[in-house]
Amino acid sequence: MGDATSFFECLMSLLEDDACMKCQEEKLSAFYKESLVRILRITADAGCDIDMVQDDANPVQDITVRSVDRDFCLSVADYANPTQATVSKDLNRVANKVARVISYGSDQDIKALAVSLQADLTTLTQEWQLAADSQEKVFYEAMLSLLRDGFDGAKSYLTSDSSLRVHNAVAKLKGSYLNSFERLVSLLVETIGTGAGITSSEVLKGFSTWETQVRKNVTEPRWDALPKELTGPWMLMEGDAAMDFPGYDTEINQQIVYLNPDGTVKVDSESGEGIEWSLEPGPTHLDTVRFQVRAFGTGPEETILNYVGYIDRGQRLETKFSKQPVRMKGRLITTFRGNVRSTTAFRMLQKKD
Repeated sequence: MGDATSFFECLMSLLEDDACMKCQEEKLSAFYKESLVRILRITADAGCDIDMVQDDANPVQDITVRSVDRDFCLSVADYANPTQATVSKDLNRVANKVARVISYGSDQDIKALAVSLQADLTTLTQEWQLAADSQEKVFYEAMLSLLRDGFDGAKSYLTSDSSLRVHNAVAKLKGSYLNSFERLVSLLVETIGTGAGITSSEVLKGFSTWETQVRKNVTEPRWDALPKELTGPWMLMEGDAAMDFPGYDTEINQQIVYLNPDGTVKVDSESGEGIEWSLEPGPTHLDTVRFQVRAFGTGPEETILNYVGYIDRGQRLETKFSKQPVRMKGRLITTFRGNVRSTTAFRMLQKKD
């Protein structure tokens, strides 16, 4: 019980106000050390800086975790005067809260933040003397709509040049604040779509419906659904190993998947057979690889494994010149008798000769 108690104390210290974990690592077994590393890795993926300080004379290791805000709407002046309060700094803090809660919070967390932001809207408007039609206020209301209505509050479509356009609740956004909203939606697409966050079921359902609607409005007559540079063998990892890719102790979890030029899929496994694959444009700056595998079971019913992977378009173009392998990450959706049974994260790395 000693190592379990030490592990529990590590986690409890992390919840304190100073967010400093006191951890006596030598008291932890290999199992709990691996669990601790996984927790810290997920925390880092969620946008936190982790500092580890250990004095040779002191067996207690201090692990400090600090949340780091992304830049959604900061101005040049904000960087030049980091201590000066501005409306864009306030809005950026709100945008980061919205991103974290939608990506990692429960349905109750999302509703609670929406109520809190609505209550703060009057204060923000009065403090910064915002006009009713100001872009700052519209951006704030657009984030509120995202919390209340999910992705239905950000109805959008992709034009032929794959730029994001927004309708309905955020139709008044333009210029820099439209770009800020695009960055927020893009982050949510990547986090939710790849399974990096622990997303609520309602958010995931709304995201899937929204993403399907987005693709119905994509018009790219010259789009290549089976690009040659993506064909060939890929290394696939699922579940917790995918979160660590290509890191610690993942060799036994690797599988090889072949994406063939004719759109078929081959898997090196006796437990299933590949079906088909294709590349779709969008959403936002990402392109989407979809492929299916039929899993063999002990009964007459079959289970279909639907892999939805995202590739950064810029990374894909860069690898054409650098000859580096393409990477993708996404979500595996298992369907049985037409119903979704489970989902898990996966990552893939293109194998080069």
